[in-house]
Amino acid sequence: MITDDRRPLKLAVDRLQAAAAARASGDFADAVNAVLAALPQSDRRDASDAVPRLAKLLPDTPVWLQGMVAVITGACVELGADPAVCAPVILDSARDAVRRAAEFPAIWAAAGGGALPVPQSVDPSAEAIDQLGGASAGEEALLGLMAWWQVQQWELATVAMLSHRPIRDGLAERAQFRAEAERLALVGPYPLESMRHIVRMVDDEPMLVLHRPSGTAYRMRMGGLGDNRQLLTLLADTLVGGGHVPGVAPHPAAVGLARDTPFGPGTNPPSANVSAQFALANPDGTLIDPEGCPDDITFTDGIRFLVLDAPRTPLTWTAGRLFPVVSGSLVLDAVLSPEESRTWAAKASH
Repeated sequence: MITDDRRPLKLAVDRLQAAAAARASGDFADAVNAVLAALPQSDRRDASDAVPRLAKLLPDTPVWLQGMVAVITGACVELGADPAVCAPVILDSARDAVRRAAEFPAIWAAAGGGALPVPQSVDPSAEAIDQLGGASAGEEALLGLMAWWQVQQWELATVAMLSHRPIRDGLAERAQFRAEAERLALVGPYPLESMRHIVRMVDDEPMLVLHRPSGTAYRMRMGGLGDNRQLLTLLADTLVGGGHVPGVAPHPAAVGLARDTPFGPGTNPPSANVSAQFALANPDGTLIDPEGCPDDITFTDGIRFLVLDAPRTPLTWTAGRLFPVVSGSLVLDAVLSPEESRTWAAKASH
């Protein structure tokens, strides 16, 4: 039998709950540090026991520590806990934090601030609080400042939740979440690439692909792709490796890394290097950024329609996945007939 003294995560969460009940912010901060210290010693069972307690605790957490508790909860999910238990409260809180952070520049300007503050510590700086009016600052101003300071923590927690497809499938207000994250990325201290991409991730999505140089077209289905470099790798494997179009197929090791091969720092072999075989475009002629995501592909006649041209400039990258725990897929459903291919080619601008 495993006793509590051999389960440091349980004891640390006990301390969090006690501090929340006593409304003791200092004790709560110490307990958060104890949880962080316990995580490396914890397993799936410990994490599964902790997650429902952490999710229940989050609304009662001091606002300046909510982002950290969300990160801890996400770390427990990465250890194997069920994200369904905590995703609703984490994602609702993340959406709210992103919205407040996106509104913060206007609040800062109204308070007479100059350059926006850049978070360089866990807590907002005294200078930033003073600029807003110190203790007399309104609640919305202080909540905006807290959100601005914690946005990177909310990004980590969001990615941990949305790395699981059932959670992505149930994501409410996806368009609003995406819009606020993109708005914040334009003015915020971080690009929020991971948050913006995973909020837009598509799953089991049909796609029509026209290879314009050969005039051939294909029906495909994609899912779990974090960015367009991953898509380009799998397109080259499917079309070049499958013998449908000319080019240089990626090495099987690179294809595996783009699909589901585990990887981490320093584990990618030289064969993981990939050279672009195509330039991506929408049918109206607008180019699609390789650093963007598959959601950039627009719809024509009810289906995403991707046009492949010859690469305009050399482009290489190391194969992998922006979200390592999410498996990527690209399936060739059908090779279209010459007549069907010509019909689709006529829909694309030259």
